[in-house]
Formats: sequence, C-alpha cells, structure tokens
Amino acid sequence: MSKKWLAAATLLPWAAFAQNPSGSSEHNTEPTEITIYNKIKQDATTALVPVEVITRADIERRQPRSLVDLLETMPGMQFGSQNGGIGQQTSLFVRGTNSNQVLVLMNGRPMAQMVSGNVDFSQLPVNNVERIEYIRGPRAAIYGSGAIGGVINIITTSEQNQSA
Repeated sequence: MSKKWLAAATLLPWAAFAQNPSGSSEHNTEPTEITIYNKIKQDATTALVPVEVITRADIERRQPRSLVDLLETMPGMQFGSQNGGIGQQTSLFVRGTNSNQVLVLMNGRPMAQMVSGNVDFSQLPVNNVERIEYIRGPRAAIYGSGAIGGVINIITTSEQNQSA
C-alpha cells in the first residue's frame, strides 16, 4: 500500500507542469505577421530566423520617452550618442557590431546615413510607430553588407505610410 502512495506522490506533482499556462496579459497569443526577405509576409512564430516584434500594444504598455528607450528593451541592443546632446546622431551597437553593420529600415526603406551608418532616432516620435520588427543575426546574404548585425524594420502608422 505504501508503494502506491509513494508512486502517486512522486508522479502527481509533474502533472501540474503539463498544464497550459493561464491566459495572462504577458503572453501574446495573437499571431504577429512580419515582413522579411523581399516583402514576404510570414508569421513571426514560424519564421526560420530569430525575430522580435514590438507591437503598438507593447509600446502603449511600456510608455517609452523615445524610440531609443523602446529599442533598448530588445535583447542585445546598446546605444551611444556622438558628442552628446539632444538631436545628435545615435550609434547603435547590436550583438557586438557597429552602427554601419546594422540595417535600420523605416517601412522597408533604409534609414541610416551612407557614410557613418548612424540613425537619428530622435527624428521619429514613438507615437508614430505602429510596430518594430527586429531580425537578429547576420542577414547580409539577403539585405546586403549593412545587415551583418541584424535588421530593424520600424513600421509607422498608416497616416505616416501614406505620406512617405
């Protein structure tokens, strides 16, 4: 009799781990569609590349002061400004790469300066951002030599898309 109780006491706690997580606000169950590789739309959960997506709901929940504050929450991103001050170019370092090795796109178009590779993130208010897609790792074979550290695609709201 005691062996049955011992077996039950050993196996039953593991059944609790087999349950699905409760529906909390932290888990986004809504499928997120991303645009990668020459405008191919794909579900972020089934993409063959590691992708991070910040949606409009995430932006409203976090309440960042600037686009830099929002991007710093993504894994592997660090920022440094050149010569300090507001409105100065911001250097972006992703996973050990320099600014000119990270491709920053706005609505699928390159946003960085040609020489330095820096992006002035202060030119785009956070209120105009619909979502941000961050494709981690080297993507130079598809996006060119500027995408060694990854690709950041900033998608603006529909009013901004129509005027661009």
